[in-house]
Amino acid sequence: MKSPLDKAKKLLAAANKAENEGNLSKALQLYKQATEIDKSLPNPLLGIADVLQHQNQWKEAIQVARKVTKRWPNSRAANMAYSIMGTCYREQGHMLRAERAYQQALAIEQKPWTWVLLGEVFLYSGREDEYITSLQNALKIDPLYEEAHYNLGVQYARRRQYARAENFFRKAIEIDPDYSRAYAELGWLLLKRRKGVRDKAKAIEAVRLLKKSIKLDPEYGWSRAYMGNAVWTQRKLKAADEQFRKLMELWPDDSLSYWCYGGFLAWEGINDTLAEEYLRKAVELDPKDSVANYALGKHLHYWDRNAEAIKFLKKALRQGDERATKIICEIESQSQKINTVNPSKNKSETT
Repeated sequence: MKSPLDKAKKLLAAANKAENEGNLSKALQLYKQATEIDKSLPNPLLGIADVLQHQNQWKEAIQVARKVTKRWPNSRAANMAYSIMGTCYREQGHMLRAERAYQQALAIEQKPWTWVLLGEVFLYSGREDEYITSLQNALKIDPLYEEAHYNLGVQYARRRQYARAENFFRKAIEIDPDYSRAYAELGWLLLKRRKGVRDKAKAIEAVRLLKKSIKLDPEYGWSRAYMGNAVWTQRKLKAADEQFRKLMELWPDDSLSYWCYGGFLAWEGINDTLAEEYLRKAVELDPKDSVANYALGKHLHYWDRNAEAIKFLKKALRQGDERATKIICEIESQSQKINTVNPSKNKSETT
């Protein structure tokens, strides 16, 4: 006859299987049954907390995880429970509590993924240097932790330290040859101009890398956006059009999809009416998207509609897109010239 412990372990195995298959409701039920049969195991409670976390039941997950930390303090189970708590706090926007929970997990056991999670809290809080240090700490524990390499690549690319970023992306791919997002970000990095010049060899490699990224994950929108721009630089307009259309299909509610395609259509003069429709749609979807406001303002300027263009350009500038400054200056300079040439007209308009 099986002991309660054996029955609980069997239920636990079945719960793990259900959770891995994505059947969270079944997994939750099995985890709960396991805790009722034998209360000596922390894993069923951890399983409950993990499922509740994935169901976005943050407060309930924290309550269960806290039970683990109290009953099995300084254990590996407590380490995992604190990590779950940290993620739940982070998802609720409680960054200080999340930081504390991850630090408690690290105090029990140093895990590379915990350093990465703690780093994300630092990043969300604007503490970028501490974010980088956290990723470096993750690599001290496990030099082959590909996510840390990838995240460092992203961070250094944002800082325009392109050589360092490229090394980290290549290392992530070396460790995990199926890392779709690393292929995508490396491809995009290689497309960037250096001192105003785009390296042709790197641009060719970029397309190859982006094709690999799309093959590995056809549903990843950023790969489509990057590929659209990559083949556009090669003047393969039909191929670029296909990628931007696919991006809109994948992300129909994201402003990025519309300003990418709208900008392409406007720049190439393919269909100005449709281009404007998409550019306005981008701003409508996300009024705080600085790039969407800049793109619409820029093309309204090209279409000689400066009065409306400057409204979006100034909005983009307030949102942090410094590129708008140059066009705003151009528009204001043109306006001053008109007023100088025809001062009487300007006077009549203001009286």
